[in-house]
Amino acid sequence: NFLIGFLVVFRAQQAYSRFWEGCTAIYTMQGEWFDATSALIAFCKGSSALKRDVMLFQHTLVRLVSMLNACVLMELSVGFDCHQSNTLPATKRALELELIDAEGIDSQSLLS
Repeated sequence: NFLIGFLVVFRAQQAYSRFWEGCTAIYTMQGEWFDATSALIAFCKGSSALKRDVMLFQHTLVRLVSMLNACVLMELSVGFDCHQSNTLPATKRALELELIDAEGIDSQSLLS
């Protein structure tokens, strides 16, 4: 009885530890993307392009990073079942997540 109880507690602790490692990795990934996006927007400050073009680039960049984050989170949530025929592709299901102004990107870009 003691051995079985010990094994159950040990396995539960391992699962709990792996869960929190995964959560930490996801938050780290999102933080790195935020840093990269912030750096790209900061680099635009010294641009000699028209202000309108710079703003368009910055807004498109933020929308695309938002979509990238949604796609990755959907892939992670679907897991190994994403390749079954009865499951919607993860990229289509990702559009159900909250995005930053997805309508701001033209339909041709969304299809590609």
